[in-house]
Amino acid sequence: MNLALMRRYLLALFLIIINFSLVSCVSPLGEEKSNTKKMLQNPDLAEAFKSVVGGSTCETGGDGNSIAAVAYSGSFPNVAGVHDVTLTLSNLGRSVHVYVPDNRPAQPYLLVAFHWTAEGTDLRQGESMAWNFRQMADDHGMIIAAPEARVQPIPDWDQHVPGQKYWETRFAADPTRGCDVNRNPDLLLARAIIQEAKRVYNIDPKRIYLVGFSNGGFFSLHAAVALRDQVAAFAEMSSGLVTCENTNNCVWGGDGSTCAQLKSEAGYCSCSGTEKPTKIPTTGRMPPAYITHGNADWTVSVVFSCELAARLQSLNHSATVNIRNVEYRDHDIPDPASSSFYATLWTFFQQHPLP
Repeated sequence: MNLALMRRYLLALFLIIINFSLVSCVSPLGEEKSNTKKMLQNPDLAEAFKSVVGGSTCETGGDGNSIAAVAYSGSFPNVAGVHDVTLTLSNLGRSVHVYVPDNRPAQPYLLVAFHWTAEGTDLRQGESMAWNFRQMADDHGMIIAAPEARVQPIPDWDQHVPGQKYWETRFAADPTRGCDVNRNPDLLLARAIIQEAKRVYNIDPKRIYLVGFSNGGFFSLHAAVALRDQVAAFAEMSSGLVTCENTNNCVWGGDGSTCAQLKSEAGYCSCSGTEKPTKIPTTGRMPPAYITHGNADWTVSVVFSCELAARLQSLNHSATVNIRNVEYRDHDIPDPASSSFYATLWTFFQQHPLP
């Protein structure tokens, strides 16, 4: 890192820390979100924040080439049930919660599920995002791996503040690290999960899927791009593609049941900056996307999912879009007991193996 960049980063971090007490709130789901607008009312802090988060997205759209094995220690148990596992990569222990159904086939599917901001992943109870997929796993013999994000020391574009647990898509002091499969600790963890699941459960290599909600949905897109030679398809819930400076720059909800209807409504906002969490590949393979979002989401706007769908479709990439306009319209995860979402998603997975 050069000296000027180091000074800018340290200044930004200092200003953010001394303003930290001003910027925290809690959403209805318990997802901690920063009041970024209040933080950015301080012009010095706003400039520092911009120096941290601006201009550092991945411009290449990920690697996409064959990736060598990743070094880690720890192992997944080869027995049915819920297991709390630690995989250690580069001396950092990472928690992964694994669900192995009783009826898994000789080559099961793998679903890697990424939680939202600050959530603790627990496959034993019904409040975590990953838990909602257990019935799908039981019905179809699918393995679920639900890793936990790290507590981050700096903010990013998705309304975060220092000290929150969220998925890394970029790193201010090193703008290229976010999409580097060999340096981003969270992409390294995703690689280790896939590798270990193949070793222990004989995962079908053409049936590796990603899913995430909110910040985890952003990361499912990010990882699908970076690991697109391994990921068959992905699903993102209540996230999308952000071209604003941050997600608070577009706070809007509507009434339509399609993106076309929503775009015709008053107040629909748009931006034209750098793509976040990652740049969508303009050439080569892009894993098919299943995109679902509530039309009245005031935490992460449905605009971002519509922008992701439009961008993918403009590049002839596959995107299936479901705008929720009756139930789960807010920043919500569909309930497996009352929603057809999970059966629909399973059908989507079945239809999209890795070529």
